[in-house]
Amino acid sequence: MVHIVVAGGTGFVGRHLIQSLLDQGHKITIISRHRASHGEHNVHYIHWEQLKQDRIKDMHVDAIVNLAGETINQRWSEAAKQRILQSRITTTRAVADWVSKMEHKPNVVVQGSGISVYGSSLVETFDETSNSEGHDFLAEVVKQWEHETKAMEQHTRVVRLRLGIVLSNDGGAFPKLMLPFRFGVGGKIGKGNQWFSWIHIQDCVNMINKCLDDENVQGAVNATSPEPVTNADLTYILAKVLHRPHFFTVPSFALKLLLGEMSTLMVDGQRVIPQKMLDHRFEFLYPTFQQAATQIIQK
Repeated sequence: MVHIVVAGGTGFVGRHLIQSLLDQGHKITIISRHRASHGEHNVHYIHWEQLKQDRIKDMHVDAIVNLAGETINQRWSEAAKQRILQSRITTTRAVADWVSKMEHKPNVVVQGSGISVYGSSLVETFDETSNSEGHDFLAEVVKQWEHETKAMEQHTRVVRLRLGIVLSNDGGAFPKLMLPFRFGVGGKIGKGNQWFSWIHIQDCVNMINKCLDDENVQGAVNATSPEPVTNADLTYILAKVLHRPHFFTVPSFALKLLLGEMSTLMVDGQRVIPQKMLDHRFEFLYPTFQQAATQIIQK
C-alpha cells in the first residue's frame, strides 16, 4: 500500500484527488487546518503544527501533494492579498522543512502552483520552457511560491504543477461561468479575444497521478487542456450546450468595478499549452472545452 500525504486535501481539487487515490487503494494522510470525514479507514489527519514534532519525521511517506493555499476567488483587498501569499509561502516552507528532516525521503513532491507566472498576452503561447515574465499580483505570488520548493530538490523529485482554471460542477469557476447563461444574460467580456486556459477536474486528477507515478516527470508542469479557448469561443460553446442566448457583452471596465483587481482573471488572458504532458503521452479525457462543458452540464 502506497502512503501519500495530501496538504490542503479538504479543498476543491484535493477532495477529488483523494477519492481517486482511495479508489486505487492507497493510504492517505491529510494535512489541514480542518478535519473532514471521507468515511474511509485509510484516511488520517494531521495538523500543520504537528509537522514540527520529532515523531512526524519518522513517518514513512511515499509521496507528498501540496495543494494548500487561500482561495483566490475573493476580492483582492490588501489583507486578502497577504493571506493569499502567506498561506502559500508558509505551507510550502513547512513541507520543505519537513522533507529536509525526514529519515526516509518521499519519492516525489507534487507542489501546486499557477500559470499566472507567465504573465498575460493576447498573442503569445506559453509552455513550460517559457520565461516567467508576469509582473502582476498573482505572477509575483507564484514566483515566490515556487522559490520555496527549491530546497526540496536536493532531497527528492519535485513537480511544480502550474494549474489553469479547473472546471467541475461542484466547485471552482464553472458554476459561476454558467450562472449568467442560465438567466439568459450570458455573453463575452469585452472584445472576447482574451485566452482562457482551463482543465477538466478529472484530467487534473489524472495528471497529478501521472506526476506521482512517472519518474521522468519533474520541474514545471502546466496543468491545462491542450486546447485553450478565447472568451468569445467559451461563451458561444456555453450558450450552445445550455441552449441559451449569448448576445450580451460585459464591458471590461464594469467587471473591474465589480471585482476589482481580481477581474484580471477574466479580462486578461494567456494561452498556455501542457507541452510536457503531451511529450509524456498523457491522454486527456476532455481535451476540448465543448467536451468538458457537455460532460459537466450533463452530470
